[in-house]
Amino acid sequence: VNRLGQDIAARTHEASRVSTQLDALLAAAPDTAVVSTDDEGAVRTFNVAAEELFGWSTGDVQGQPASVLFPEDAWKDLLPKLLRRDVRSRGLRTSASLRRKDGTLFEAELFVRNLRHDGGDAGGFLVAVRDIDERVRLERRLARTELRHREFLERLGEAVAVVQDGDVAFANPTAVDLLDRDRDEVVGTPFHDLVPTREVLRVREWLESGPTPDGDLAVLRTSIAGRGGPIDVRLRAAWIDHDGRPAVLAVIADDSVTTRLEAEVRRNEARLDAVLEATTEGILVFGPADGPAGAVAQLTNRAYLERFGLSADHVLGASEGAVLRLLRER
Repeated sequence: VNRLGQDIAARTHEASRVSTQLDALLAAAPDTAVVSTDDEGAVRTFNVAAEELFGWSTGDVQGQPASVLFPEDAWKDLLPKLLRRDVRSRGLRTSASLRRKDGTLFEAELFVRNLRHDGGDAGGFLVAVRDIDERVRLERRLARTELRHREFLERLGEAVAVVQDGDVAFANPTAVDLLDRDRDEVVGTPFHDLVPTREVLRVREWLESGPTPDGDLAVLRTSIAGRGGPIDVRLRAAWIDHDGRPAVLAVIADDSVTTRLEAEVRRNEARLDAVLEATTEGILVFGPADGPAGAVAQLTNRAYLERFGLSADHVLGASEGAVLRLLRER
């Protein structure tokens, strides 16, 4: 009897020590509610964090079925998961809606583990609960924002592409139409594959150059390989966050019309220069007066300069009065 009493005392002391350690462990995680049930699914223990989270006191909820903590649909979804064989050995980590005493619902992350009796029989469940309601709201808000952002880019009249790790992660319909390709041929393709070989190094250097102090990348005039041949474009881009990782948002403007117009202007200027240089008449053209100095010399030819012994630096940009003084000196 004495030995039995000593053994009971030792076991009681050990149980008290373990209980103290468990209480300290639970207190060290104030954001984790811990609930245990018996083998019938009734609530057996309810820590302080659980009381604060659910609004129940231990006395109120003890002995009630664990389903009281869940809305009906969430409990029905959880039950089949608890019966899986792998839950017995590894536990179950999932998320679900839970219900407070006042009836309000919140989203929570659950970790459920089987409890065992000394003989190995099922002894209920231990459930650790963390409130993730705010995180879920932020994630949903972020998803809505990303959806609106994507819809905006889809409907944008300008060609837009997102380049991440060198590959095209997104291209709106305008960009796909500009390239005259199918979307599957663009998205997932290395961006430099859409550029003629002679432009690959320039484009790669531009993408890797990093942002300017105001956050934008320098504008790059290059060409894109469309199905019908190279297309002159102007690239304008900025660094953005795409799916949690850095990426480049590139706005692609069709520059082929501008390029053709500039080429035509250069050809016309070259023809005009040839005509002016070929004539023996001295010609000096003044532009309209746009300041107090009056009209300024904008164009002259070799015959005019040689006749008066002047250089273009002396004449071009000079006011009418300054040119007249030069002529009098000659």
